[in-house]
Amino acid sequence: MRTIRWPCVVKVCLLVAAVGPLCGAQSAGPATPPVGADAGGSTTAPSSGAVTGPLSHTVGFIARTLETDGRATGKYQVWVPLDYTRARKWPVILFLHGADGCGTDGEKMLAQGLPQAIKKRNGKFDFIVVIPQCPSASGWRGSQEKTALAALAATFNEYACDRERLYLTGVSMGANATYALAAKYPLAFAAIAPVSGIGDVRSAKTIARIPTWIWHGEADKTIAADKARRMVDALQKADAVAVKYTELPDIGEEAWDQAYTGDDLWTWFLRYTCPERPAPTTPTDDGGFRKMDGKMENKFEKGKFRKMDGKMQPMNPH
Repeated sequence: MRTIRWPCVVKVCLLVAAVGPLCGAQSAGPATPPVGADAGGSTTAPSSGAVTGPLSHTVGFIARTLETDGRATGKYQVWVPLDYTRARKWPVILFLHGADGCGTDGEKMLAQGLPQAIKKRNGKFDFIVVIPQCPSASGWRGSQEKTALAALAATFNEYACDRERLYLTGVSMGANATYALAAKYPLAFAAIAPVSGIGDVRSAKTIARIPTWIWHGEADKTIAADKARRMVDALQKADAVAVKYTELPDIGEEAWDQAYTGDDLWTWFLRYTCPERPAPTTPTDDGGFRKMDGKMENKFEKGKFRKMDGKMQPMNPH
């Protein structure tokens, strides 16, 4: 198992540059379905140790551990496409599991949602997928949110990721967190897809800046479909750049089985980009990712972009 070591307590938010087009800009040219090479690649994890030197050429589901001051602080897995190569940059999905995936084994989160869909595709899936594990069903809050984003940052550092094509999706508890993260970091994700979740309609004005495809089962007894309809209505009233809603008749909470099957969602994701965003690099004590370039520092934190070159200047995230 590869261990990622951080020198200090991890406090994270996504770094996003607010220059150039907004996230959700529609990419030029037709989007192609995310299919890759035939199955058969190794799924053996690399040996333990800090991530240094050349990128790993191991493919499949790769187990990872985050460490802070020599102490394990989180488990996650990375799906690496079977035909992965450093010669190109790959779109990235952050997948947040539901309550059934909670634990500390680094494995349970693979039994639900997107990881299962990838397995059913025989591994033909040309996205890098970051799959953090939440220890308890209390949700993706506080330190768990930070661990998820630290896993995302570590993946950007290790693999050839396309910083303009970062997507977010989650199921149930993870769908709730998808809404929350999108509201907190509205410039970070090119598009999002919450499945069987509930969002705060008060955040619709912020989320409206991100292309959003909401999926829900009409027969969901855990979170009523009416909750999803209200969020769709709120996004439409907020003049969302793009909002889609799929309600599946006679389907309960596990709407993700259909949402993640086929190429519709993934082709839709690839229509959108979030240009001009520096890749996540180094976790910092002040809760942000920073990418240093001489005296220039770009920092995005909770929707506010700051460009520091001698003096700090607030910039309009729009």
